[in-house]
Amino acid sequence: MPANIETNGLYWQPDRTCYFYRNPVKLDLSTLFHEATHQILDVATADARRAAARARAVKMRQRQVEEWILCQNANFWLIEGLACYFESFEADEAGNVSLGDPQYVRFETAWQRLLDPAYQFYLPAQQFFGLGKDEFQSHPQISPLYTQAAGYAHFLMNYEDGLYRDDLIELLAQVYRPDADQLLTEPSFSRIAGVGWTQLDQQYRDHMQNLEALSRSRQGENDVVQ
Repeated sequence: MPANIETNGLYWQPDRTCYFYRNPVKLDLSTLFHEATHQILDVATADARRAAARARAVKMRQRQVEEWILCQNANFWLIEGLACYFESFEADEAGNVSLGDPQYVRFETAWQRLLDPAYQFYLPAQQFFGLGKDEFQSHPQISPLYTQAAGYAHFLMNYEDGLYRDDLIELLAQVYRPDADQLLTEPSFSRIAGVGWTQLDQQYRDHMQNLEALSRSRQGENDVVQ
């Protein structure tokens, strides 16, 4: 777990178990949804990564099989970004469910940190996607990185009615179930989607501007109702 991050729970990969702590101040299920996302994806694909680790050892002629570390050299944002996205899961009494509400705090903070000069933080897409596990978790701006990860998850899931959704799922699949022919390299979203990094930067900005406008519009409607 990254240093200096407060949490109400965690997913501990060595024993593949989620642990949660009662917080009497914040009584919601967002942490459960976040950590359960980690757990479900990890447990469901663990055998594939064990096989990949063995195949990598053979390819590199290693006597000892080293553990496969998720997103060791790139794409670590995806693991946390998707978990942050699923924090927004909601279900009403009628059984209707939703994900990705633009007014969920993670997404509102994402557009604020990109667009508001008072909070501005943005790592260009190529650099951001290139962060591996240790680089991400030890980054001096770890909290804004989580926010940007949530923003990118929302962007890739919803931009232009899901333009990049299948590409995001393909990246997720390649991360959790490594390709036997690509064991020594990390998957590239730019290559999967056939889109340049600069274009992604601009499209992400466009999406965040749309989220800001939608959020402010909804807030205005709520103020009128009140």
